[in-house]
Amino acid sequence: MPHRKPAPTARPRHAGPAARGPAAAALPWAERRFAAAFFIILSLAAVLRTVSVVQYIRDSPLARCPLIDASVYWDWAGDIAAGKSAQAVPFFSAPLYPYLLGVLRAVGGSLPAVYVLQTLADLLTGALLAWVCRRRFGAGVGLLAAVLFFLLQEPASFALRVLGSSLHMLLVTVMWAVLVRAQGRPAVGWLVLVGLAAGVLCLAYTPALVLVALIPVWLFVQSQRRAADLLRAVLPVALATLVIVPAGVHNWRASHEFFLIQSAAGITLRQGNHPDSRGVYTPIPGISTRRDRMHLDAAGLYRTATGKEPTWGAVDRYFRDQVLRDWRANPLWAVKLAASKLYRFVGARNYGDIYQPSAEIATGLHRWLLLAPLQVPWLIGPALLGLVLMLRRPVYHAPEWMLFLLPLVVTAVFFYSPRYRIPAVPIIVVAAAGALHRGLRWRAQPRMAVAVGGAVLGGVLLSPLNRAMGLDLLDPTNALFNTAAALQREGWIEAAVEAQRAGLKLKPTDTAARITLADWLTASGRYGEARAELTSVLQVAPESFEAQHSLGLIAAQSGDLNEARARLWQAVQRDPRSVKALHDLAVVVFQQGRPDEAAEYLRQALSLDPTDQQVRAALQEIEQLPATRPNTP
Repeated sequence: MPHRKPAPTARPRHAGPAARGPAAAALPWAERRFAAAFFIILSLAAVLRTVSVVQYIRDSPLARCPLIDASVYWDWAGDIAAGKSAQAVPFFSAPLYPYLLGVLRAVGGSLPAVYVLQTLADLLTGALLAWVCRRRFGAGVGLLAAVLFFLLQEPASFALRVLGSSLHMLLVTVMWAVLVRAQGRPAVGWLVLVGLAAGVLCLAYTPALVLVALIPVWLFVQSQRRAADLLRAVLPVALATLVIVPAGVHNWRASHEFFLIQSAAGITLRQGNHPDSRGVYTPIPGISTRRDRMHLDAAGLYRTATGKEPTWGAVDRYFRDQVLRDWRANPLWAVKLAASKLYRFVGARNYGDIYQPSAEIATGLHRWLLLAPLQVPWLIGPALLGLVLMLRRPVYHAPEWMLFLLPLVVTAVFFYSPRYRIPAVPIIVVAAAGALHRGLRWRAQPRMAVAVGGAVLGGVLLSPLNRAMGLDLLDPTNALFNTAAALQREGWIEAAVEAQRAGLKLKPTDTAARITLADWLTASGRYGEARAELTSVLQVAPESFEAQHSLGLIAAQSGDLNEARARLWQAVQRDPRSVKALHDLAVVVFQQGRPDEAAEYLRQALSLDPTDQQVRAALQEIEQLPATRPNTP
């Protein structure tokens, strides 16, 4: 028989370390030198991130004093470290991040330790992106993905906040890695990892519950679709459920209502779909910006509006139903609002609901963030192009699309925040790296190179377009006001006042910042300066409840009870639901010798919040006194 020449074998996409000699020489440079290049990239990233972390810890007051949600998480972690892990209320936020912080605080970890660990998490995320991309798209794409990730400003900034964003990116990347490995007909061990990864991600990022429903569908569709494959597809759901169940049990025990992971979704939904919303966080009047007080304030509004005693579920449904009602009444408005959120998801680089790194750079508070100069909008264009190219194999690339679309939908439904976009960043980086790598081969694919170049240019041009439209403008006062708040919490009152006034020079009509300044001045006994600030507020906003309330307190502390009563009465007229204003008015009228009137104001306050022990104690003290005894409650 004639000798047959053996059929040529296809060259594998990823050649392992065993490749030697001519076979290794035929591989692309990135594949041959992947390990060395990866080590250099990771080392440089570690050095640059270390410089940024050290400068932030050393120079920024924000590093020492977390604000708003960051403060809530740090306080929550302190309670966990002190053994108060079993809250008497349902989780108002996904619990994994605060519990990890609690473990850190329990072993003596401080805020600098948080920033170091989150920076290490980012380094691990970038490393994992590179290695998974190498298997899936080639070594060149893997190295480029790592470079892009380490140069992005948003991850570098979030690593220096007490917020769960670094954890979200790491867990999303882990989720993507195990989904990629679970394609085809994987071993049961990989399906177990898929389920565990999905459950842990849900405990850190509640919207990932959608993935728990989608993953088994995808696993079955991309399999041979036999009965055994159906059982294998369901296995991750069972394991994810086991991971999630303890959070649901805690919520049931705390409220006797069903919240699988966290409550307050309806309130958050209303904050992004308020009649005055522009697509970003919009405070609901009367509800605190702190997550741990959000339900308590919302419950007071619910009680006043309905006359019913609030429960966690009833309050949440009340605000959710308001949104659904508004959507049904004006669907065109709802579509426009969702479109504005999606545009911000694609093009925003300055706005932040707590921290704004661009403002910190502009004011010189954290210039070392310039070591990570890339902006997410610059990568969105090529990322979308890369995702579209993946549609050539939609089932194969379903993991990328699922993990990208989930944060996109969350933003469209709720509101835009950099924190809501950050879980999509790993996939944005991967897709952008894939498109850019194709564009670099412009001689072989000139049309693709033009498309990639256009996508990059479009992302870069979004910033001047936003300025022209008056959207997403740089606001240096954000960094100044945040710095002032941190300094005030540390007890550096004069420095805080100076920083607050520096911000007010740039934004003199910011009444909230001016009222805050007046409160600090009042606490320092500088009543004249505080009066001047509050008077200027009333000139701009004559209906300001806060200004009238603060002026009433100043008058009371100065001994002018008549002015105090008049000011506080006007404050109550402006906000009849303010328990604090009613209590303060009761104190003043009692000091004027009118205990019956004071008791009536205290009863009004208790009807708004029956749990307020200060008001209840004051009322009981008045009711127990003889009618002729004029003591202060």
